Amino acid sequence: GTLTVKPITTPIVVTASKLSKVYDGKPLTGEIYYTVTGDENLVDGDQLVVKLSGSITNVSDAANGTVTNKIAVCKVMRGNTDVTANYTIETHDGTLTVMPRQITLTSATKQKPYDGKPLTDQTVTATAAEGTYAPFADGEGLVYNVTGSQLDEGSSDNTFTYEAKKGTDLANYKITKVVGTLTVTKNIKQIVIVANSNSKKYDGTPLTDSGYTYTTGILAEGDVLTATVEGTITNVGETANEVKSYVVKRGDKDVTKNYTFGESISGTLEITKRDVTITSGSSKRAY
Repeated sequence: GTLTVKPITTPIVVTASKLSKVYDGKPLTGEIYYTVTGDENLVDGDQLVVKLSGSITNVSDAANGTVTNKIAVCKVMRGNTDVTANYTIETHDGTLTVMPRQITLTSATKQKPYDGKPLTDQTVTATAAEGTYAPFADGEGLVYNVTGSQLDEGSSDNTFTYEAKKGTDLANYKITKVVGTLTVTKNIKQIVIVANSNSKKYDGTPLTDSGYTYTTGILAEGDVLTATVEGTITNVGETANEVKSYVVKRGDKDVTKNYTFGESISGTLEITKRDVTITSGSSKRAY
């Protein structure tokens, strides 16, 4: 007669795991991560042997950062003998996915009163979006070029660019830029312009004086204040010598808005009477 051994038809199903992680510079491998169903049908002494071969380190290693967590070996051994043919085995590959590390780059926000010097700040802070790990994998990072600058009163972006350090693959990072603000405020120290006062005795010609003084120690180096003072008087009396306008310039640029001006103080122009001595004539005669 014939003796026939039929394979066990209840399948043993081996499924490789679907694994993922945020990029950390180290390989992601499946290795021992798989599940098995139906292995209760293994005959005593038979052993299921499974080996996986998937591996991925960088997001750019595969489309969408995902490779197959492949079941490279799946067999049943009895000692050194392969008895896989006695079983029905199904295998299902998994996936390995490396996701970009999400970081935010923020340039500095800074403020100061106007002092005639550009306001800059080269600081860029990198933070991890999840807040549970460092922004960059070990030994990796970025080089920043911060170009933001604000000289006069007002605000502007603290702009910057970046590039990868050697050994850093930007594909492994999802980067969000947050640009800070540089703000220069008006110098709140008050500048007061005082028109000159002057006087003279009447001489038939107009008295004018376009001179003035102003509060010192406030103007930034290189800034020049010019004022227009108007007033005139010819005859005896007094009149105001008034500050009509003023401007502060740095070279050819009007930078008056950077300063705070108090109320200007007018001077006084005065014509006083001219001293006149009248002497009558002398005469004599015989009585």
